Amino acid sequence: MKNCLEQKRVNNTFVIIVSVLLERISYYGVRSMLILYMIGETLQIAHYEAITIYQYMLIFLLFSQLLGGIFGDFVLKNKKSILIGGIVAVLGCVLFCIPNINMMYLGILFLTLGSGFLKPNMLAAYGKTYYNDKQYLDTAFSLYHLVVNIGAFIGVLLFAYISDSFGFLVGFGFAGVLYLLTALVSFAISETDEKLQYNQQSASSYAILYIVIAMVTSVAFWALYEMSGTSRYMLGADESFMSQLSAYFSKEILDYIDAVFLIPLLIIFGGIWLKFHRSQFLKIALGFLFGSLALFQFSQISIGNFQENIVYLFSGIFFYSLAEIYIVVITFSIITRYTNPKYLTTIMALLASLIGAIVYLVNPITSFLFNNDPSLSTYVGLSISIAITVMLFLGFFFGKKISKTNG
Repeated sequence: MKNCLEQKRVNNTFVIIVSVLLERISYYGVRSMLILYMIGETLQIAHYEAITIYQYMLIFLLFSQLLGGIFGDFVLKNKKSILIGGIVAVLGCVLFCIPNINMMYLGILFLTLGSGFLKPNMLAAYGKTYYNDKQYLDTAFSLYHLVVNIGAFIGVLLFAYISDSFGFLVGFGFAGVLYLLTALVSFAISETDEKLQYNQQSASSYAILYIVIAMVTSVAFWALYEMSGTSRYMLGADESFMSQLSAYFSKEILDYIDAVFLIPLLIIFGGIWLKFHRSQFLKIALGFLFGSLALFQFSQISIGNFQENIVYLFSGIFFYSLAEIYIVVITFSIITRYTNPKYLTTIMALLASLIGAIVYLVNPITSFLFNNDPSLSTYVGLSISIAITVMLFLGFFFGKKISKTNG
């Protein structure tokens, strides 16, 4: 029986990971083409209007994810929601292939609705696969986050090549094929018939608090990540720095430097978490410590000193990659660990929507700070990150002390 359940877990992991890879390749591929398609010769939409449409698409995605989460938990379950999301996304890609502005709007509607059903349901189905084997959660979500980043990396590069070589319509058609494969692969997902071990009576009285803390820290991380981008933008606008940098690194490496650091680290830490699978909140505290180190490195960037700036830039990206592993991955683990599986999809969808909303709200604040002083946004982010780091470490050690006292 045990071997049977382990085999089912391995099979489910493979099926969902393949689905996620296909979906992320197509999603990021379409996103990378969309604005260029809108401002191109076929539709000839003004650049500002195209960006506005794109922003509205991202806002609608916040609501479609919540809808997908609710359907996944209360109406269709995860497997059927993934199937429907894939088919709806295929229809969106088909509509993009009709060179008409009204069809494009409908395509955006269908694509965003399909993505809203796919993302939270795949994430929750994956979490439920490990729900009764919680010691593997950190490693499992490291693999999941690894595949998401690989999918995004491949998607942007692949669809840039397809759209340049064969045109946007071929690119949208290929994305539709990938979404169709995502839907078909979902048939192999096994919605476990074993009882997920959640007992309302024996569940920790602090479960809701743990979930809230995990969600708040994840949202804070992405807000701070957004604020850290101003120093990198300043360097990117420095033609002298970029010219010298391109002598050492190819344009492709520079465009995806975050992934160059993050992907190998995810592989390494996926193995480490097999041994060190406890103390999730200590890991998050360490994540914010790494994030603070990253922001400090970014705050030291100044125009004119190439050798120092390259050290600050790469060390900052390295520390932020560590922070992402310690915060984003562990957040998924904590939420899965303490959430009643009946509501897991909705909680995951809520987290994704909150992250998207806070990033959208932080953008104008970051721009305002940047316009007043290019480094001000980074310093504000650093101050907030240090404060969160201190609070998390204090909370962790006080929590341990209280547990020992009560135990």
